[in-house]
Amino acid sequence: MKCPQWSMPGLKHFKLLSHSKVSAARPIQPGPSQDNSSEFHSPANSPAQSLNSDFHDVRNEMESSVEVSGKFYSPRPSPVRGLSSGDFSDLDSDEMRTGYYSPIPSPVSSMKVHKDEDGSNNGMISTTDKLMPGLVQGNNSGISGDESTALIKEEGTYVYTRRWYVLFIFSMCALVQGLTFGSYGPIAQSLKAAFGWSKGNIGMLCLWNNLAVVLSALPISKLLDVKGIRYGTIVSMALSTVGLGLRCVSSDPVTATWLNNIAQVLCGVSSVLPYGAVSLLSSLWFPVTQRTTATALSTFAGYAGMGLSFIIGPLIVPEPDLSGSNSSNSTLQWHINGTDVSAEKDAIMLYFYCTAAFSALMLLLVLIYFPEKPPLPPSISAGCQRLEYHQGLKNLLKNKEFLLILFIFSIGTGVYAEFAVILDIDLAPLGVSQKTAGWMGFYALIGGCFAGFVISRIADIFRGKLKLFLILMFLPSTAFFVWFLMMVEGYVDRNIASLYITVVLPGCLITGTQPIFFELACEITYPTGESVATFFMALAQYLTGAFFLAILIIPGIGVGWMNWLVVACTAVTLGLLFLVREDYHRMKIDDTEIDVSPSNSDPGYNAN
Repeated sequence: MKCPQWSMPGLKHFKLLSHSKVSAARPIQPGPSQDNSSEFHSPANSPAQSLNSDFHDVRNEMESSVEVSGKFYSPRPSPVRGLSSGDFSDLDSDEMRTGYYSPIPSPVSSMKVHKDEDGSNNGMISTTDKLMPGLVQGNNSGISGDESTALIKEEGTYVYTRRWYVLFIFSMCALVQGLTFGSYGPIAQSLKAAFGWSKGNIGMLCLWNNLAVVLSALPISKLLDVKGIRYGTIVSMALSTVGLGLRCVSSDPVTATWLNNIAQVLCGVSSVLPYGAVSLLSSLWFPVTQRTTATALSTFAGYAGMGLSFIIGPLIVPEPDLSGSNSSNSTLQWHINGTDVSAEKDAIMLYFYCTAAFSALMLLLVLIYFPEKPPLPPSISAGCQRLEYHQGLKNLLKNKEFLLILFIFSIGTGVYAEFAVILDIDLAPLGVSQKTAGWMGFYALIGGCFAGFVISRIADIFRGKLKLFLILMFLPSTAFFVWFLMMVEGYVDRNIASLYITVVLPGCLITGTQPIFFELACEITYPTGESVATFFMALAQYLTGAFFLAILIIPGIGVGWMNWLVVACTAVTLGLLFLVREDYHRMKIDDTEIDVSPSNSDPGYNAN
């Protein structure tokens, strides 16, 4: 048996221990040992002996040849050492990366030595259900009828049906964050009427969210890396519930202004985890053929929340009558003209109550049941140990391909994400109402979720084509935004149908690229942990969005610059995508198969 070699930036001669194909119905039955010690000695030329020998060879190769950034790096602790020695006690220590599976299941690691009553070794071994839950001696199926799971082809990996419930809960947490992030833009005119806020005040609320993400991304990623996804999700939803609860305290304009700014900071910190841990969740719970799809579902849940904010906000909060208003004292003028400011405040507070209650409900569900990880990994790569957190950060900063992807992602999606949130402000000078702009944003985000899900599913089927999918999605997006810019600037005639087309269709395509970007980044940066890579992606996107929103605060800046910036960023993204070099490190592990099935000629194989 030979283990294939694979290479990646910063790593040399990394030999892979891939999954082993071992018959569930016919476990290896080596002949009796001639040694009465408790240590098992495989018969000559048996698969087990060959496996042990190869494990020692690969361990020595890994410990002597793996080089990271010019320094020799020995895995902590080595999964190969645990496999070859049969001692897994050190793998459960606090030094292990939370959420990952260090040992790769193998026949050797799951053999137990049976002793006679006098303590002597009878030389017989049996396979436990460590490789396959539900494996029973004599049961040819190897699957327990009570376990609602599906076994994929790799021995030692297991796909649990409960993964869909875990994904649903995580996605709903992301939906809360999206609903919170997009709650101000669609009701901007109502907020101006009720609290006397300006365009800059509303832009600042969105800006606080982005700045909080930028400042807390690395600490939260370290928390997730050390404590795990369950602990991180609880902290995230607790912060979200507290933040949204603060918005419900008072409707007094001065008090509400302070409370909403503080709430946005807390909600910004809480939004880091559901956004940055999507690839980690899919890696922990889903097989290779569903990984991109799972990432898409949880990613688009956040965008679905933003899309719902375009509908729920205007439905609950009525749009004020702006007739006769003036810039000197617009709130007073609206009140004189008959618009009930008190009713506006009540509607806004009702909206805040609903979002806070939804967040509290999701926090409760996470506390009730949201497991850290399944008992067995869903894929071989999920079972492999990732680099230690700080070493992973160093590798990311030295990986030129990842840095290019990071820049492309930040300008390609970060600018549009903020543009979509304040679409009402951009389209108001064109005579587009708050309600119409809300529907445009809703269709763009929800359509993007649907389109992205379909494309992600296709990407799971036709694997290794992520760059091609990104190019095919940004090419028409650039053309649509150029058309939109020409209409806004008056170079071509515009109508409501054309505005819908040029806002909704590119929004669908750009929104749909996010899970593709995440998965491509995880492939390029492996064996750096998925959470570290995606947190960097989230950090870059929110930082770009923060710069975008900060421009709105400049007095008299207007909104025309936004349209030019969106076109420029989309076009640059399309051009830079052609420079990206794909390298699917993680996929190579999952696609590698080593057949160690016993043959009939093996003297250690018992056909009975």
